[in-house]
Amino acid sequence: QLSPQGSNEVLLKQDNKPVQLPDGSISFVDHGKKTADVRTIKYRFDSLLVSVDWKTFDKATAIRNEVEHYFTKHSQKLVSEAVADCFAIAHSFCTDSLQTDLKAHLSEKAWEQLIEIKAVNDAETRRCFESQQHFQPHSDFARESLRWYSCSECYSGLILFNPDGSAQCRSCGKIWSDSEIVAAVVSQAGAGDHYDAIKDGANMTVVDCPDCGAFTYVVAEAYCVNCECSCPSDCDLCGMAIPAEEIDGERYCSWCRNLLSKDD
Repeated sequence: QLSPQGSNEVLLKQDNKPVQLPDGSISFVDHGKKTADVRTIKYRFDSLLVSVDWKTFDKATAIRNEVEHYFTKHSQKLVSEAVADCFAIAHSFCTDSLQTDLKAHLSEKAWEQLIEIKAVNDAETRRCFESQQHFQPHSDFARESLRWYSCSECYSGLILFNPDGSAQCRSCGKIWSDSEIVAAVVSQAGAGDHYDAIKDGANMTVVDCPDCGAFTYVVAEAYCVNCECSCPSDCDLCGMAIPAEEIDGERYCSWCRNLLSKDD
């Protein structure tokens, strides 16, 4: 729909080439028959301000690829969760971007099946969400990161918390103690931030703990959720914040440590 008129739906195609129009302006037309792959679609949607929940999409895509090309070892609950996620993405896309009703594009039987699967998944999601009241870590970062956490074994977001703070994945059955689930949430969130730091120059939020070595030291809180270790955040000599990658339990930044070694 957003492809320029006369371009033969150029935005739908993987490759395109520039052509000069009679008035001297430049336009792009399709080149070849191959349609855009997922990576290209993401790039073009971003450029055209078309919003999609890509994080949920990627999780569902991984399961879809297994089912299409091989087979999946994931539980029926996780597959149903993926179907419900796809339904939610498609419904949102049709409503917000295409201004159309998804139901009009599906058979009555398919629509009823999707509604039923989504209803079951929504009920389980609500149950898991309400159980998060039992997740009471000392770290605000852990608490804020919980909403993005997915099981490290099966990638399901259906995590049920018990009154004692322990947790269980409702999809694959994986169990965490109260301390293990806090460490898992922080590690997963920190890994994502670490990737962004390398790719875009963002700040690292989690680093390896200088004391226990686990990837659970929250930089902003100067606190390790695994061993409760706390290290100096500011350099004793220059007063500047010690960079995340230099946190090692010492009281100086690398620059001042280097100066001190020269003085010695």
